[in-house]
Amino acid sequence: MSGRGLTWHNDKNTSSVAVINEAFANQAFARKVFGSAKALGSYYKTRDGKRIRVVGIAKDGKYTKLTGDQLSAMLLSILQVPFSQTYLLVALE
Repeated sequence: MSGRGLTWHNDKNTSSVAVINEAFANQAFARKVFGSAKALGSYYKTRDGKRIRVVGIAKDGKYTKLTGDQLSAMLLSILQVPFSQTYLLVALE
């Protein structure tokens, strides 16, 4: 929706970045986490103190099952935060 997506250039040698969805970026939440209603370009800290910059905002979607509620989501580069599980996101327009 705004900003940019994650790329192969977002690896372990670059600053940590994330794409968040609309629910994550809603004004009340953004004010609580970022201190303002502007999430794009802002930084937040994870529980372990790592700073992550929001570089993009994506549309809300279904992340666990198609009949589930729309949840807040934060998408991280697999090259920056390797996981033992892989998820496939499909965009339907």
